[in-house]
Amino acid sequence: MNNSIKKFEEIIPKLLDYSISPYELIEIVTKDEKVAGRVMKKLLVSHPSPYFRLCAAWCLGELLDPEGVLLLKAAYRREKEANVRANIVWALLMIAPDRITFSLYKRFLQDDYFLIRLIVLKKIVGLRSLVLQIDFIDFYLANKNILVRLEALRTIR
Repeated sequence: MNNSIKKFEEIIPKLLDYSISPYELIEIVTKDEKVAGRVMKKLLVSHPSPYFRLCAAWCLGELLDPEGVLLLKAAYRREKEANVRANIVWALLMIAPDRITFSLYKRFLQDDYFLIRLIVLKKIVGLRSLVLQIDFIDFYLANKNILVRLEALRTIR
C-alpha cells in the first residue's frame, strides 16, 4: 500500500475523535495534494461520517482541483446532510464558479439550508451575467432568514 494513502487512512480516526482539527487536516492535505485529492474524492462519496464528508469537501475546495467539479456536483445532489452540502457548494465556488450551470445556481438558491443560499449570494455578486438573470426582489421576499434577506438586499444594491 502506498505510504501516502496509508497516512491518510491513519488521519481519519484522529479527525473523527477530534484529536486533529479540520484546519490540521487541510495543512496535511496541502502537503500531498495529488494523493490527498484522490483520497478526499473517494471519501467524500463513500465515508459514513457526515463530519468527515464535510471535511473532505472542504479539502477539495482548498486544493482547487478542477477534476473534482463533476464529483462535487454529483455529491451535492445525493447529500442529505445540510452542512456537508454547504461545504460542497463552498468547494465548487472556490474551484470553478464558472462551471456551475444556471440551473444548479438556482437549485443552490432554493436549498432548504439558509447557509447555502448565503454562501451562493456572497459569491455571485461578482458574477455579473448570473446576477442579471436572477430576480433578487422575489428572492428577497421569498426568504425568511434575516441573513439571507440582508445579503439579497446587498446584492440588489
